[in-house]
Amino acid sequence: VKPLSPVTTFLAGSFGLWTVDKMTARSSSSITIPCHYHRMFREHVKFWCRGKLWHTCVPVRDSQGRLSITDSPAELVVTLTMSNLQSRDAGRYWCAIKIGGFMKADVRTSLELLVTKDTPDLWVNNGTVSGPEGGNVSIDCFYSDKLKDTEKKWCRSGDLHSCQSEHGMHPSQHAQLHLSDAGRGCFTVTLVGLQREDAGWYWCMAAGIQVPVHLNVTAAPTTPNCTVFPELTSLPTPSASTSLLTSEILETSARVTSVEPRSTSSLISDKPTSPTTTGSPESKLTTWSTFPLAILTIHPSVAPSVKNSLHIWLGVLVTGGILLTAATVAALVWRQQMQCSRTHMTEDRMESAMHTVSKHQTHEHKTQDM
Repeated sequence: VKPLSPVTTFLAGSFGLWTVDKMTARSSSSITIPCHYHRMFREHVKFWCRGKLWHTCVPVRDSQGRLSITDSPAELVVTLTMSNLQSRDAGRYWCAIKIGGFMKADVRTSLELLVTKDTPDLWVNNGTVSGPEGGNVSIDCFYSDKLKDTEKKWCRSGDLHSCQSEHGMHPSQHAQLHLSDAGRGCFTVTLVGLQREDAGWYWCMAAGIQVPVHLNVTAAPTTPNCTVFPELTSLPTPSASTSLLTSEILETSARVTSVEPRSTSSLISDKPTSPTTTGSPESKLTTWSTFPLAILTIHPSVAPSVKNSLHIWLGVLVTGGILLTAATVAALVWRQQMQCSRTHMTEDRMESAMHTVSKHQTHEHKTQDM
């Protein structure tokens, strides 16, 4: 680690390390306290200690698996997490960076932790919230009646000039910030249009008490691209008054009449056309089929669906034909087997009868010989 000069150490000690001033937590709960440092301390050793004075503080040790210290150089923050809080955990804690060297004191800052059996004066339900990039997220900061008339603020942890209140808003470089306090024990913070740069630590603050909140900004959900089918040029484009799919039913008259043939282009129209009769009564012959004829005008945007439907129906017909053929073959095989079985039975009976007749004839011959 590159050593720091005394002047740099003094300035860093004044402006290069900061955390919350006071926190209140309920017993048996868990808290995470962030401590921010300047990028010049990225490679230095960070530690937490506990004591009323700096010279008497003792480094925090995890003897029961309730404490953990995490350094995140990417966020320039070192955190102290404490679980299953007890009354004996209350006191002053110091966040410090080891500088080392002659006449170079360690850089440190401190906070006061209060542990109460009652509901804290300021708290949040969840110390970690998440929102998608481009989306919105809301954080509810709850407060007691003691802080009802106190100004509430929302601060970007690590930025000493970022604190904003409901009556002291100023534009943000990233997500839009909305603050609302109805005086009912809940101070709501809403961030609109989240960006990746908005991720990090924040504070709810009132009367010198801060509650840290960590915001995670996740990747925006992706929307799959829709496949655009090409326009069909073989069919005419319908007018604005027609729907996407229209049907024109042309039926011949119940009487045998002659219908004047029309071209295919004249059949596809917006209005039905009545059939015409030509020729003498003696020569009235039906030139069209007597079955109803449906002429479809299909909009290009729905043509693929119609095509898919035709493919489905074709598949159903082919499958039905295969099944019908298989059933027919099975029936023929079964019929052939039945005929063979009957033939065998008849032959067996005839053979048995002939055998019986032969026995009778033999018996008669023997009788005659005697």
